[in-house]
Amino acid sequence: MLTQLNKTLGLDDVAIQPRYSAQVNSVKILTLETDVFKGIPVFSSHRDSVGTIEMANLFTSKNMGTFLSPRYDNSELYDFFFEGNDLVIPTFGVTESQIHKWNEFKGTLPAGKVKGVNLLPRTTAHDIKYLYEVGKFRDENPDIKIFTGPISDPYVAARLIEVGADVVKVGYDHRTVIHNMHTSGVGIGHASALIDCVEVINQRGGMVMASGYYDDNADLCKCFALGADFVELYETLIGHEECHGKTTTEDGVMMKNDVVYRGSAYNYADEILSSISECMTETGSVKISELKNAKVVLV
Repeated sequence: MLTQLNKTLGLDDVAIQPRYSAQVNSVKILTLETDVFKGIPVFSSHRDSVGTIEMANLFTSKNMGTFLSPRYDNSELYDFFFEGNDLVIPTFGVTESQIHKWNEFKGTLPAGKVKGVNLLPRTTAHDIKYLYEVGKFRDENPDIKIFTGPISDPYVAARLIEVGADVVKVGYDHRTVIHNMHTSGVGIGHASALIDCVEVINQRGGMVMASGYYDDNADLCKCFALGADFVELYETLIGHEECHGKTTTEDGVMMKNDVVYRGSAYNYADEILSSISECMTETGSVKISELKNAKVVLV
């Protein structure tokens, strides 16, 4: 039974207001310097298709971040991380087998080779069990930066930081419902989710990673303006050469990951950086962190 109907705002409902600045021609600083991450705060997702070592190598060349897919076994992870790469974060689940895999992996590497872990929930990050599992992981790994989520409930966001998460992904974008990417019908406008969660996370010393359905690079800029410290990409990376999977030909058209083949993601990564830099120019921001001060308006 419908008891309450609230308006939820998606990224299509908002825009970033331009702002006069005497620093328009200043050099733009796209890197974020924190104890959690030092680099350009745009990550490729851990999803199997895009969270590849090939994508990690490309994003690293651009000083951007990557979550590796959990499909990699420990021998592959050992080979990749032995030389060290602070821009890449491995992904593990919270099940007993996944925690065992993590402990084995951690035990094979010299200390300090892995700085953080993308910790996946069993089903949903809104499950209270996930809070206990994140807290337990924190107790057993005090020096590891923990990326958690995605969530959209500010109460859960606050609890995740309190039990030990360093970064909380904010997502559950309602556009995934429209695009039939899942069947539960659950979702909230991505702008609303960020507005609801950013303050409670920041107040507790945590950081926010926007993780939603993005149609274009403007969406990423809006996420930063709405308070996100990081943005995680998935849909816009699908179909590139660096993705997992075979390239096929259907009716004379090259396909990969069920979309038209897009070639290397190298040029697309440059497009992302160009879009963010342009947004910073239009809003008078010199550092990417200053985009949080931009004014976001309804359209």
